[in-house]
Amino acid sequence: SLFVIASSGELKYRDDVETAKAALAELGAEAVPRLVEKLTTPDARERLTVIRIIKQIGVTAVPHLRKSLTRLKNPLQLKRICWALGDLQEQGVSAIPELSASTLHQDWQVREYALRALGKVFDSVSDSATADERSAVVDALGESFSDSIGQVRKSAVWAAGASRISELLPELIASLDDSYYGARMN
Repeated sequence: SLFVIASSGELKYRDDVETAKAALAELGAEAVPRLVEKLTTPDARERLTVIRIIKQIGVTAVPHLRKSLTRLKNPLQLKRICWALGDLQEQGVSAIPELSASTLHQDWQVREYALRALGKVFDSVSDSATADERSAVVDALGESFSDSIGQVRKSAVWAAGASRISELLPELIASLDDSYYGARMN
């Protein structure tokens, strides 16, 4: 019932929306499994509410999100989990291995969102990242520059630029000749 109020656009709940979001965030990790279930919603307001609540929960949401990336099969949920992890930025750094693995997913949108998340997470910790974290990100991005889907390549280019990863400079330069304008523009 808290989620119904938190994601409502009805006038009668207008004054209770933020209170309901805060109450769900206070539940912390306990609320995350149900929030992940709600990521299958076709409703944009509900989707954004879930992602914003996960962001408020913060680092305690990450363990369940990491498990969900490896266990769930629904591409819609997976790409939205990646979105949420990207919004967590430095709090999502422990999910780099799962996000890197998701860049190889069979669904191109999952790959695209995983790359975006890697760019946001790694950008926020690039100066303090471990060698393993850096290596995982470099490998994932490097492979994605040759993806068959232009939007995935665009996200790889964006993530490499946002992360300021000098090892990927040759791939970035080569992307200036990419057949997809989004990759060239980024």
